[in-house]
Amino acid sequence: MIPDPDEIKEWLLLAEKDLISAQVLLAHELPVIETSCFHSQQAIEKALKAFLVWKCQSFEKIHDIAYLLDLCKKYGLSFDFFNKDKAETITSYAAEIRYPFAGPKITMDKAREALDIANNIWRFVSDQISILQSKNKEQ
Repeated sequence: MIPDPDEIKEWLLLAEKDLISAQVLLAHELPVIETSCFHSQQAIEKALKAFLVWKCQSFEKIHDIAYLLDLCKKYGLSFDFFNKDKAETITSYAAEIRYPFAGPKITMDKAREALDIANNIWRFVSDQISILQSKNKEQ
């Protein structure tokens, strides 16, 4: 099976848009922390899904980042800065924090950390796909 480059690009583009949204929301005069965290979570999820599409690995349509990371690890993709505990915390940003009293209050530091993780994962996945697609074209 050959990966669909258009689908991979679309996942990465959507992830990039979520990154931009998260950055804008945190930089706002009155930071919108919870919504920024939601977009950081979405960016991570979509970048990992781009990687999985690139590897022709099917995945469930869920928001569980730890699950996606486990699938990615089969192909050697892992991050020293992003462990299972952080993945579970950031997964909660997909839904829990968007409802009143559903979880702990998110601090600006936690929101910045989520955005940093999202940026790093998006950049790394984008670079990996670009590098390996370039190598495949040369062969």
